[in-house]
Amino acid sequence: MRVNVGILWVCIVLFMAIEAMGIPRGTASMGQLSENNKIIKKNRTRSRSRPIDYKFKLPIEPNSWPEGNGFGDRSIIDLGDLHLELVTTFSKVWGVYEGGPDDQGASVYEPTGMSYGFSVLGSYSQPNNKPLFGYFLAAKDITLGTTKTPTLKPPVDYTLVADTSSIS
Repeated sequence: MRVNVGILWVCIVLFMAIEAMGIPRGTASMGQLSENNKIIKKNRTRSRSRPIDYKFKLPIEPNSWPEGNGFGDRSIIDLGDLHLELVTTFSKVWGVYEGGPDDQGASVYEPTGMSYGFSVLGSYSQPNNKPLFGYFLAAKDITLGTTKTPTLKPPVDYTLVADTSSIS
């Protein structure tokens, strides 16, 4: 039996959010639930600011690399058989709005706008109570299609905890 990890992950997050909100277990009348909701709203004094929910570009400019032998050409760092690119544009793939620092939650983003052939090396995440900052490196293995041993290889011996490929 194959389980969709993305759906399972969403269910776990929703369960944790319900538990954190203090909603009573068992059966309750609509009046009781309405009264509990009023108590929760009354006790909530923090800001309801939200993180960026769509694409965003970080407010930084890539470092300018010195001229010479193509090392810093087009914001691409040439490390021989491996090229690195600075990425500052992201799309949100997941977020939670409670918990963490200042009870504001956190968000996870994936880089977008990379040059052709570059691979994502991970995701960018940060708490929602901080302004957006940082950048991301993407990599390209230029040994592909040659007789050289590949520089980038798929990970081994790991457990996939979330799959965002089905989320649009």
